[in-house]
Amino acid sequence: MPAEHSTLSLDQEQIFLSWLEFVRRGQTTGILREMTLEGWKRCADLGVNPTELVPAFLSPEELIKRRQRHETLIRVARPHLEYMALTMEGVPFVIALLDADGWVVDILGAPEVLDGGEAYGLCQGACWAEKVNGNNGGGTAIVKDAPVIIVGHEHFKQAYHGWTCLGVPIHGPSGELIGAIDISVPNEYGKAERMIMAMAAVHSIETELAAEKVRQSATLAYRAAHDFKNPLAVIRASAQLIKLYPDTESSLRMLDRIIEQVDALEELANDLVILSATGRTVSRAETHLAEIVRIALHRCENLAGKVEIQAELPPDLPLVLGNERLLARAFQNVIANALQAMEGQGRLAIRVAGAVEAAGVAGAARAAGVAGAALTGRVIVEVEDTGPGIPEEVLPRIFEPFFSNSRQGTGIGLTVAREVVEEIHGGRISIQSRVGEGTKVTMVFPVNA
Repeated sequence: MPAEHSTLSLDQEQIFLSWLEFVRRGQTTGILREMTLEGWKRCADLGVNPTELVPAFLSPEELIKRRQRHETLIRVARPHLEYMALTMEGVPFVIALLDADGWVVDILGAPEVLDGGEAYGLCQGACWAEKVNGNNGGGTAIVKDAPVIIVGHEHFKQAYHGWTCLGVPIHGPSGELIGAIDISVPNEYGKAERMIMAMAAVHSIETELAAEKVRQSATLAYRAAHDFKNPLAVIRASAQLIKLYPDTESSLRMLDRIIEQVDALEELANDLVILSATGRTVSRAETHLAEIVRIALHRCENLAGKVEIQAELPPDLPLVLGNERLLARAFQNVIANALQAMEGQGRLAIRVAGAVEAAGVAGAARAAGVAGAALTGRVIVEVEDTGPGIPEEVLPRIFEPFFSNSRQGTGIGLTVAREVVEEIHGGRISIQSRVGEGTKVTMVFPVNA
């Protein structure tokens, strides 16, 4: 098949001279696209080394967790990536799906490109954010929240000067930025027309994600209505008994049952309100997570039974920008879930601690201190129980609404916790569990972010 001829007629020789000048002097008098010069300035401000390529990767465990978190996006986008790949026959190419942080969560490409591609970060789990890879199709589309094309020497990283990359951002049903698609080919195969194909694919992905959200909302509403009916039936029956047998000891017991069921309805309603708030702006203030955990633990005391509770709640941790009410609800749900699993026996350990990490950058990049692996503050909340544990085959579904191994609770407690931690506060939540040993829930929050 004859090679395609590039329709991108930028003066690459002039751009390369401008790039050399910028790298040496931090500025250039050359004629460049405004987007290109802005990208180079951002990269310089981030401390990106233009002549050295040190890819950054998620650890295998981190990659699994991130792909699970973006399971819907990956599942919906995959057929569109495959269709675009079919149109690239005879062309060395890479098509990547990035999340909003610039991590590659799915990738397709010609074998001759992907074989050995890890050296260039052409693989799942690689970071294509500008802070690591310089300006590039997907990473810059995320920064600009707009479609971009970057040709040859327009890349800040010299290693990518032989490539033409385009990127299109992807938005979720509420309009939030959730990722991007990147199509990269050698310069001689660069065609601006591929932007139309990529934008059409993203439009289809966004439409399907919106439809998926509607289906999920309908399911949630149906299950919520069903779960409201059960307590209401108990309340009605209890009220009828009180009417038949007033002023008796059994009537007092019926009143207690009514109060219990009203409390259960309130719990369910509170969780549903939080789920409905996802994607909306919520008020935030500097908060002490240890104090909020203390409040949540107090609210769960009636579930403790004979459980031994160990709490490490230091008062001098960094502040987190958050919504105290929502955070308390998330912590309460996680703690209650652990206590219910232990059924009044065992040990519950709650730890809140500050940490410094390299913003998820792993492997060679972290070891080399690559730009973008700058240390950032985190506050970590861990809730660990000695309950029965969660079977391995169940773990991938543990955050699904109304999915529960327990006979107690609303079935959406962990769903709410994930929404509060990840969607509303930009943190991470993960679960480790072994059957017969127990479960640990880890929540990580950025400091003042």
